[in-house]
Amino acid sequence: EPLEYLAPAVTFDGIWAQNLRSRHVDFLQIDIGAAGMFEMFQRGLSKILTEREVSILSFRVDELWTKAELISVVTLLDKHEYFSMFKMVCSGSSQVGSFSYVGPGGAGAGPTTYLPLSGIELEKVLDWERMPVPQDVFAFDLRQPDIFRTVQLGDSQCDADEDLDDESCAADGSGRCA
Repeated sequence: EPLEYLAPAVTFDGIWAQNLRSRHVDFLQIDIGAAGMFEMFQRGLSKILTEREVSILSFRVDELWTKAELISVVTLLDKHEYFSMFKMVCSGSSQVGSFSYVGPGGAGAGPTTYLPLSGIELEKVLDWERMPVPQDVFAFDLRQPDIFRTVQLGDSQCDADEDLDDESCAADGSGRCA
């Protein structure tokens, strides 16, 4: 006869209060791989988010997520003044191979940029069926503007901030560039 055991669930708010003594968390990565993530965020992270005690929150969207669930999580984070973005490794950058990185991710590591989720009409813009998974999402605390230098660095490393070459733009002042 199989043995059945119901393990007690612990929220991150509980771990944060008990084990971390409610200290500030610079970086929190959540990689659970479960359905119902909106409820987990809502129930398990409400206190730490409300008290603004995490600077950067990272989580992975995989095949268990739905578009509605991602929109709900982004909306929840927006309400707590976090700015959510997809993390994108840019393989076409001129910076690929310019630095060595050894760690988790292997070939998925390299120059990185960020695509906004906050402030975007995700219902209209996000093509869920064509989106490759998994996707990493970062949420930055809007009250800590220095954190956003990460985005600037990523744009630079991914050639996303380069000015257009003057020679490729029309000289008639129309603003059209080839």
